[in-house]
Amino acid sequence: MVRIIVVVLVAALGWGIYWAIAATSVERTIDNTIKSARAEGWQIELAEYDVAGFPNRIDTRFENLAVAPPARLPRWQMPQLSVFALSYRPNEVIAVWPEAHGISAPGQDIDIRHQDMRASAKVQISGDMALESATLVAKQPQLRSSLGWQATAREARIATLQMPESREKHRIGGEITDLAFSGAPDIQRIWLDATLGFNAPPSLANLQGPLAVTAAEDVKFELLWGRARLEGTGDITFSESGVANGALTVSIKGWADLLEHLARIGALNTSQIPQITGMLDAMAAGEETLQLPLNLRSGTVFLGPIPVFTLP
Repeated sequence: MVRIIVVVLVAALGWGIYWAIAATSVERTIDNTIKSARAEGWQIELAEYDVAGFPNRIDTRFENLAVAPPARLPRWQMPQLSVFALSYRPNEVIAVWPEAHGISAPGQDIDIRHQDMRASAKVQISGDMALESATLVAKQPQLRSSLGWQATAREARIATLQMPESREKHRIGGEITDLAFSGAPDIQRIWLDATLGFNAPPSLANLQGPLAVTAAEDVKFELLWGRARLEGTGDITFSESGVANGALTVSIKGWADLLEHLARIGALNTSQIPQITGMLDAMAAGEETLQLPLNLRSGTVFLGPIPVFTLP
């Protein structure tokens, strides 16, 4: 009996020491990350944070957190952010946002509310702690701008997964359903899937570094907006300065409705609709679906030899 008690006490003591070491390691990582980010010009304001969860979890709670890149905007501020991990899987975390937080963007402040918003992420334990996978889901998000516009959705989600052939490649997927915003019909679905190539593995070590997208391969996207449907596929490369080159094939069904929707949100002048509709009708030659081969050259989108618009 005494032997069993001794074994239990030793095991408990050993686990307590392990948890304390793990918690201390988390605190050290947080402090070093904040210090490095600030040295790179990031603005990080934080009232305090604490690490708890003994014996099976490592829970970190940040109070009054605000983060902004070196350019100062956008600035994301929140009263609280909670990050949870199992003590025996510290490289897998779940982050939970408060029901209300906000973003300060150029020229406007955006208030964000939702029923639930959380993310999960897994990084490699050793080396540069490269990102293996991540998912973010917001249920019933609501955005309200100081400029007067507002938007709601049933759900928004984005996910990324490191590709097995290269640590510099991630498959990215995103979807927004039942998107409604001021003055326009609801968008039933916005969907995107692509494999992104980076100049370095996305990792904790590269959070402050010049991480950049070098290519978007096997791009697929879809927009369902009322009776309009837009789909596309293609491949894009990006230069060191971010200039895009590549090719996309876009198919449009119900383009007259799509043009009306764009005009209602101010993305298109209503006086242009008849001319554009006539041109698209002629290109479709009586077909229900219009196929548009688009080329990206030096950041400008071309339809055949005609420049359509320049990417920002």
